[in-house]
Amino acid sequence: MHPLFTFENSYDVSLFKINGTIKFSNHIQPVCVARNVSNIVHKGKYGFVTGWGTTSYTNITFPLKLKQAKVPFLEQSECIKEYEGETIIDDTLLCAGKKGIDHCFGDSGGPLVTKHSNGRWFQAGIVSFAIGCGNIKGEMKLSCNMCHNINYLNSGFVGVYSRPSAACDFIKNTIGSDICQ
Repeated sequence: MHPLFTFENSYDVSLFKINGTIKFSNHIQPVCVARNVSNIVHKGKYGFVTGWGTTSYTNITFPLKLKQAKVPFLEQSECIKEYEGETIIDDTLLCAGKKGIDHCFGDSGGPLVTKHSNGRWFQAGIVSFAIGCGNIKGEMKLSCNMCHNINYLNSGFVGVYSRPSAACDFIKNTIGSDICQ
């Protein structure tokens, strides 16, 4: 677990060691981590979040197949505004998603990847949290500071992801090599 991790959302990054080997194939490949994500994570670009989580806030059933969603990245200023009054979005976090398309219960810790113009895949984020599920605020059964405003409820929260790029030094110190590019 990252030594600066807080339950208030910062540095939500952990590593684990796998015993044995991983057999790479056309469908199983390592993903790159970028130190500077500004050229791969910006408004107008999309990422792909995958996971085994539920597909609804109210119907808690888990899929039999891995799910994937294409989600747009938000500018950091939009991300901060989205969660204003709810939580602090710092530079260890990023937002992606749109109404009805995002991560849900059981997806936490999963990858948000994007393809660079050079053809390589990079992990842009790690599923951390959202208010609601799949960005449907009106579907929520929990309290939030802005939820009294029905227009706010129906507009949809976006998902929040930890930035692996913010943890490059932690990764290097933990595994003994620098995988960040």
